[in-house]
Amino acid sequence: MNAEPGLPGRRTRQPRRSHWLDWFGDGKGGSGSALLFLLLAPLLYAAYALLTPPFQTPDEQQHLFRAWQLSELQVIGERRPNGSGGVLPVSLGTAAASEIGSLEPHATREVVARPLKEIFAADTAAAAQARKFYDFRGAVIYAPAGYVPQVLSIWLGRSTGLSIETIIRIGRLLNGGLAILLIYLALRLAPVGALAILWVGLLPMSAAASASFGQDGMVIGGGCLLTAIGMRVLFNQRWSRVDLLVTAGLVSAVTLAKICYFPLALIGADPLAGRDRRPRRLIIAAAICIGALLLTALWLRSVADVTISPRPDIPPVSGRVNAWMRDPAQLLGILDRTFVANGPYITDTLFKFGWLSIGPVRGAKLLSLLGACLVVIAGDRAARHLRWSTRLWLFSIAGAVAVLVAAAIYLYSRPAGDAWAQGFQGRYLIPVAPALLLACLPARSAAPSYDGVIAFLMVSANILCLRTIVDAFYF
Repeated sequence: MNAEPGLPGRRTRQPRRSHWLDWFGDGKGGSGSALLFLLLAPLLYAAYALLTPPFQTPDEQQHLFRAWQLSELQVIGERRPNGSGGVLPVSLGTAAASEIGSLEPHATREVVARPLKEIFAADTAAAAQARKFYDFRGAVIYAPAGYVPQVLSIWLGRSTGLSIETIIRIGRLLNGGLAILLIYLALRLAPVGALAILWVGLLPMSAAASASFGQDGMVIGGGCLLTAIGMRVLFNQRWSRVDLLVTAGLVSAVTLAKICYFPLALIGADPLAGRDRRPRRLIIAAAICIGALLLTALWLRSVADVTISPRPDIPPVSGRVNAWMRDPAQLLGILDRTFVANGPYITDTLFKFGWLSIGPVRGAKLLSLLGACLVVIAGDRAARHLRWSTRLWLFSIAGAVAVLVAAAIYLYSRPAGDAWAQGFQGRYLIPVAPALLLACLPARSAAPSYDGVIAFLMVSANILCLRTIVDAFYF
């Protein structure tokens, strides 16, 4: 159970914390949910990391190429007539092509079945001396902030002579470990909604995406932790020094990785919360957002020379934005066709794996939906302190992130004439899922303890997904 938090509507003087370590969990957050998550998540995340064949998650070869480039201290890539990327060991492309058939960014990735005994059979040496230029235009502009676990795995693998496939698996495990740490801290800190964060952390796609070689681990875990810190700030009616520093650092890292998630810094900044309507929280949160955006703008400017369009038939961004400003109905139509007409497809992508070529796993979808319903039914005693303004604020932030992601996908990857933001996936909404669930939580005078039931449902959903992955790739 969550401990009783402070009242957002009443100004109370909070004691100054005496030690940095107090911030990492004082037993007043969702300690039961945190322990349950810590017992289950490592097993689930490791299963996705090890059972999914290397390169069989979206754009994993591009993330490997970019991380390898960064591991060689090539921070800025290079642009050539045939693409944008860098000169890397030939063995990287050899390993990727043997698994997914082609290094073309938009090629269809077939599911390659193999005997179960060959689950770890691929063993491509990483120490090859031959090098060539690889085009990985989809990842070459990413900042180093999102690739720390991957770079560490590459340094470890190269120093010990591990294969490329093993390096990928180690990177996945480290990436998943980072997400688990961030979600665990969120569960320890959250004054309200720990059950919602537990559901998000055990969602099959949270585990699968976090335990890949991309940047989803930091973004998903960061979304959970930023939500918890935002609620903490809201209930305490002030920013503590540690809350401020962690939020600024985490928002900067998440924004550098995926710029559309910067509004997560605003979760605890509802200007109407509290009887005194203090705007200081909003000013501080806005300053954090501005700082993260400026840092990202400086990075994008530094890689402007290597930035190229993913496809030759995509119109200039400026022209599309100008058209939307002249006629906002165009953008509204795209959003309607993305989230309403294609909403069922987006939901299904939460339960499709590999390169969205396996699934959707209907049983896992049903169990996960049941788990989400139980989160809302259980409610939270502290939810009575969430005023209507705060609930609308949370919905607005989640909506803003969804619109930003859809608009960015359409602007930068869809050709003229496309009617919706094709390519939008359900996993892009996972970082804002805790805020959405919090906004829906009813207040309960005696909230029932559904932690074990929800954990059982989510573990069952993960088992169904893992079984589907194993059946597709090994039988």
